[in-house]
Amino acid sequence: MTGIKHLKCLSAVKSMKTIHPLTPAAFPGNHCPMHTALSLGTRIKGVSTLVIGTSECGYYSRNIAITSPYADQSLHWTYILDSKEVVFGFRDGIINSIREMDAAGAKIILLLATCVPELIGEDIDSICYEIQPKIKARLLHIPLGNFKCGSYQPGYWKTLKKLGSLTEKASIKTKTVNILGRSVLEEHIPMPEIVSVLRRNQVPLRFLSPDSSLEDFVSAGDAQMSISLSPFMNPLAEHLEKEHDVPFISLHDIYSVKEINEVYTVLENHLELKIIPDMKDLKKEADLLQTQAAMQLKDTSYIMANIGALQPLPLSVYFSELGMSPIMIHMEEYYPSDSKWKESLLARDKNPILCLMFNEHADKTIIQELCPHIVIGDWGGRNQTKPPTLQLMDFYGQAGYERTISLLNRITTIRCRSKETDDHGII
Repeated sequence: MTGIKHLKCLSAVKSMKTIHPLTPAAFPGNHCPMHTALSLGTRIKGVSTLVIGTSECGYYSRNIAITSPYADQSLHWTYILDSKEVVFGFRDGIINSIREMDAAGAKIILLLATCVPELIGEDIDSICYEIQPKIKARLLHIPLGNFKCGSYQPGYWKTLKKLGSLTEKASIKTKTVNILGRSVLEEHIPMPEIVSVLRRNQVPLRFLSPDSSLEDFVSAGDAQMSISLSPFMNPLAEHLEKEHDVPFISLHDIYSVKEINEVYTVLENHLELKIIPDMKDLKKEADLLQTQAAMQLKDTSYIMANIGALQPLPLSVYFSELGMSPIMIHMEEYYPSDSKWKESLLARDKNPILCLMFNEHADKTIIQELCPHIVIGDWGGRNQTKPPTLQLMDFYGQAGYERTISLLNRITTIRCRSKETDDHGII
C-alpha cells in the first residue's frame, strides 16, 4: 500500500492546514475558491467584481464573467499584476482601478484576491479603509488564496458572509423567514417539506442564494428567523444573529429524527405555528427506518469520499449513532462549525483519518486496500464491484425527515445486498 503516514487523524486536526492529499499528485484537482466566489458575485444583481491576480487568473475568470445574467448592470473586471508589482506591490494600481470602477457606476465591488496577492502580502484591507471614504461604491475584500484552502468551498461561504456586512439595521422586525441556501428557481432539487409547510401557513419567505438580488441581502436583517439549508450559509446566519438579532436554525447538518424534532420544535415555538403535526407521517416513517437501520448497519465500516457540498463530519456523527465506523474521510473544508462535530465524533470513540482525495486513480488503490464495507460518495471505483458505492450528491439543498428517509433507504438497501450476495455495486 502507498504510505499514508503523512495523514492526520481527526483528533490532531484544527484547520485545513493539517488535512493533506491522500496521494501526492492532485489530478485533475478542483476549482479554486476564486472561481466560486466570482460565480456567486456575477449572479447577484447589483454586485460588481474585480479579480486581482496573475494573467492565468484573469484569463480563466472571463469564462465566468461572460455568463453573468446581469452583465449590463454590473462590472466584472480583472487587475493583472505585472512583474514589478509582484515584487514591490500594487497599491497605486489597484486604487486607480477602484476609482475607475466607481466612476463607471459600480455600487458594490468584490475585491477577489487570488494566490499571488495573498503570497506577497499586499494589505488590501488597509487600501479599502483608505479609499472607501473617497468613493461611492462599497468595497468588500475577500482573500481567496488557493494554497490556504482545500477546495472551492471557501469561495462561497466567505463571499456570502462578506455580503452580510451590507445588511442594514432594521428598526422594525417583520414576519419574514430567511431561507438560506435555496433559490425558488432550483426546480431540479426537491424543496424541503418544511419550506412547503411554511408556505401553506402563509409565512413570508425570503430566499437568499446565488440567484437573489442585492436588495435581499441588504434587507435580511428585518427577518424574525433564518433557516440554513447549506453549510455555505451558516457563517452568514451566524452574522445575522450576532449583528441583527435574527436567530437561526441549521437543517443541513442534522439527520437523526430526535435532532430534527428538536429543531422543528424550536421553529414552532418561535413562529407560534404547529409544524410537526403536518409531517407526522414522515416522522413515523423516519423513526421506523432509523430503528431498523441501527440493527442492519451495526459494525459497518466506511470510507467517505466526495459527497459534494454536504458537510462530512455531521453526517459521520449520524452514522456513528447507527453503529457505523469511519476509516477515512475526504474533507475539502474545515468549517468554523466543524469543531463541535469533531468533539461529538471523538466522544463516540471515532477518530478517522482525514485527507483530500484529488487523484482518482491512485486514491482508488488505497481505498480498496483499506477494505471498507461501503464507500460513501464519489470515487475512482464507482463502477467497480467491491466495495459498494453509495452516492449522495443529490442530497444538497434537502433537509428534514424526508432526507433521512431517502438516506436510510439507500444505505440499508446496499448494505443488505452486499451481505446477502457479496456482490457489490453502485446504487
